[in-house]
Amino acid sequence: MLQKKALNLLVKRLLAPIAFVVFIAALVEAFFFAYLHITSDNHKRLVAFPLEQRIAALRADDLGRFVNGSGAWVPDSRLGWTHRPGGVTSFASWTIHIAEDGSRTTPDIGLPRIAVFGDSFAEGSEVDDDQTWVAALQNETGEKVAARGVSGYGPDQAALAAVGYLGTENGTHVNRVILTVTLENIGRLLTTYRPFYTYPATDWQFGLKPRFLSSNRVWFPPVNQWQSISEVQDGIRAAAKVDGYLPQRILKKEFPFTWAAIPVLHEHGLLVDLPDAWLTDAGQEAFASVLDYLAEQVPASVAVLVVLLPASRGEWHKPPAADWMPSMVNDRGFAFLDSRTSTAGTVPDPMFREVHYSPKGNQIIATIITEYLQ
Repeated sequence: MLQKKALNLLVKRLLAPIAFVVFIAALVEAFFFAYLHITSDNHKRLVAFPLEQRIAALRADDLGRFVNGSGAWVPDSRLGWTHRPGGVTSFASWTIHIAEDGSRTTPDIGLPRIAVFGDSFAEGSEVDDDQTWVAALQNETGEKVAARGVSGYGPDQAALAAVGYLGTENGTHVNRVILTVTLENIGRLLTTYRPFYTYPATDWQFGLKPRFLSSNRVWFPPVNQWQSISEVQDGIRAAAKVDGYLPQRILKKEFPFTWAAIPVLHEHGLLVDLPDAWLTDAGQEAFASVLDYLAEQVPASVAVLVVLLPASRGEWHKPPAADWMPSMVNDRGFAFLDSRTSTAGTVPDPMFREVHYSPKGNQIIATIITEYLQ
């Protein structure tokens, strides 16, 4: 009986400190739960990437439609993806048509003298073929312009595509290459699988891409035929080993939140600050490697113009400085045009649709480039 009373007394004495410890632990977990969620909201690229779970969800029928469909894009073993000759993709308010040479359709006025390379802003997303700035540039210059921009490209893919195109029959007539970049594009130079960079977005789920490790050393996706999901999965695993973004995918939202937050705190401290790639040495060095590659591979008879485009309403109106870029481009013997200096201070809203330029915005970009060329 005495032993039972002593045990009850001991339990009562322990309840208060146990309850206190549990309470403190709950507060700590609540704090780190909030910390992880706020961090992920502020830094979308600092998110856990469950690699095996993600690649296990890739579907063979989706790959089949990508490989064998009739859309505007198709896998490419060198570039990751490219335009499908003769492909067509329609969206709610616009359609993209790809010519047989892989360029987006522009009026046929002879052999191409200018070739444009870049991402979706060069491709002309969100407007029809005749409303892109490339089509307007052709109208204003009177010279055939090959529209070679491809959605999702980084400057590395654009540079590889430019060198490849110059070696084709149509490309041999080109005397000027326009390589368009945006500041956001610089981040794409550090990745080998697009969802590593854009996660949790799901665009380009088969988006394996090359990466310049130096000007003469390029990692290419180890996928050749694009027929097998297992082949693509193995390619993504290989890409993970040389990707610049996947190592930062350390943020977890799983219990216990304290342990999940430790890697974030160790790597970044309490205030997570991930600078944009164009502000980092790694991003700038990667862009320099791309320029070096172009300087080595583009014939001296072809002039190269690098055009920095505004990629958002904010950049259109009040562009951040990128002081390192002009000298880096000029030092390689290329011309540089920051089109944002001409858009700065103007009202951006009529110039954009959802993300990309409106027909009016495209026309303004075309005029800026035409005036520079003339």
